[in-house]
Amino acid sequence: MLSLTLRDDVAFHSGRPMTADDVVFTMEKVKDPANGSQLAGVAAGITSVEAVDDTHVEITLAAPNDSMFDLLDLTPIVDKDTFAGLADGSEVVGTGPFLWKSWQPGASIVLSPNDEYRVPDRPYLDEVDISIVTDPAALSSAVRGGSADIGIGMTQSDVTALKSDDNYAVEDAGGVFYPFGVDVTQAPFDKPEARQAVVSDWSKDSSPTTMPFTIVRSPGAVRRSWQ
Repeated sequence: MLSLTLRDDVAFHSGRPMTADDVVFTMEKVKDPANGSQLAGVAAGITSVEAVDDTHVEITLAAPNDSMFDLLDLTPIVDKDTFAGLADGSEVVGTGPFLWKSWQPGASIVLSPNDEYRVPDRPYLDEVDISIVTDPAALSSAVRGGSADIGIGMTQSDVTALKSDDNYAVEDAGGVFYPFGVDVTQAPFDKPEARQAVVSDWSKDSSPTTMPFTIVRSPGAVRRSWQ
């Protein structure tokens, strides 16, 4: 059994306190195949999740499983009252420093500060405007022209050029992890030989397992603006 003690100062953007009931609800949604969670396989090992009181949760496992800590680390606790709105973006309610102000699919996201955030004097920014720019040339132009403070995922040639310019800061953001999941009930991966062949092929490849990921900041851009 895994016993969790929750913080008592966390509230959703609606103002409702986050409680153990939300943790139970979230774990049930992770287990539900209809939600397509990458961690459903881990959650399948949970036999019960019980809210002892508002700040205590007990999770019972069918067998010891250290991947449970990955599930807890990677799974955001969702608001049970507005969960249905996540599917179409009509209601996106979390507990973080920014509120979901507006969303144009494939174009932009605007976030506004959460004045009731639990950490004093946070967040630092008055607003976050995220533009989805898929054209590398347009992204480079936005950073160079000053309409974008930060550019993420620029081409290597643009990064190299900007790296030599003291007006810009290039920061290595490490790598990007892309999970690879297959349905083992469907061909060809219903055959162990097919799955073994994929693993064997990757093991022979000496290339990195992560892809380079670079952030370019223009003059005056704020570091770690998501805080």
